[in-house]
Amino acid sequence: MTSTDQDSNSTAVRDEWLDLLAQLTNTIKQWVQENEWLVAEQQKTITEDKLGTYTTCELHVRSPQGNLIVEPVARFVAGAEGRVDISAFPTLHRFLLIRKDGRWQLRTDSGVPWPKEWSQTTFLELAKHLVAAP
Repeated sequence: MTSTDQDSNSTAVRDEWLDLLAQLTNTIKQWVQENEWLVAEQQKTITEDKLGTYTTCELHVRSPQGNLIVEPVARFVAGAEGRVDISAFPTLHRFLLIRKDGRWQLRTDSGVPWPKEWSQTTFLELAKHLVAAP
């Protein structure tokens, strides 16, 4: 594969990843707004060896129980096709949202698969429990 082919492939993978992230953050923003929680976007710059440097969006969510950050981590991670962290404040607890087999899947911070499918109901339940956990 030539350098031009690699660059072209990297650009396509990065564009696909950015589209997936945009879809995810737009969906989460909609869920949050439907529940009348506050949400703000902040730009985040990520550098990956295979994709170079790119800018994406992280979300800062204020629920009645506490604050969450939905933070893209990387497209290239071990065992998955991308990772986004969902972290709570003030508890500092975290869930991993990974892209695997063409869909988003939840993992505990220690990597244990979460038994529920990624959905609005699951996100809202996690948000409440993450900020309330001791």
